[in-house]
Amino acid sequence: MSLCTLFMCLPILGHAQIKGGQNLLDSIHIEVKDIAQQLAKQYVDGVLSNTYKLYKTENIYTFLRLNTSNGKIDQVQWNLDHDKEFITVLNDVDLTYGISIGNNNGRFELYPTENMFQFLLLDKNFGSMWHVQWGLDSEKRWIVPIN
Repeated sequence: MSLCTLFMCLPILGHAQIKGGQNLLDSIHIEVKDIAQQLAKQYVDGVLSNTYKLYKTENIYTFLRLNTSNGKIDQVQWNLDHDKEFITVLNDVDLTYGISIGNNNGRFELYPTENMFQFLLLDKNFGSMWHVQWGLDSEKRWIVPIN
């Protein structure tokens, strides 16, 4: 259902008032309220869901966490030994550069390469790409645009 559907109900509301059908008016009001609540829930669910995606690497202890709406990436290191677990920033730059309209979840996607440490990051809205490398040492973690 869309907001247009809600607005289509408005003439019915006016017609119900003219005929004096309070019961009809009340039932239409309840229906419109239910539709509005469903639309609001769908909007919130869309905004809050699928913001982050985890990507496996060939290292069984390393994942990349991508914010699919802005291209920010964290390297996630997990382990059975809690002291060896950490999350470190691989890219903290908003790659939308402020150009975003509406819900951008799913805008960015990571693609593995044949090199286990390297991925390609794609902006699916504009086609921009970056070469991404993760690593255990900070100097081996980087991201560079592909022009």
